[in-house]
Amino acid sequence: MTLSVTTNRISATGSGSTGQAVPFTFPITATTDLVVKSRVTATGAETTLNEGTNYTVTITGSTGG
Repeated sequence: MTLSVTTNRISATGSGSTGQAVPFTFPITATTDLVVKSRVTATGAETTLNEGTNYTVTITGSTGG
């Protein structure tokens, strides 16, 4: 049996304001399929964010969210 892995990625430059939407066009079956990170451009430091605390996800069928 052969398993294939596809890594889909999207990035956006934020303003630091609340409520910024970042749409994605790859399908997911559960919000836990996502890993969301915040990166400080000046330093490259990354932080993994927590769903419900730092962001929310809305899945729109099989087309993304």
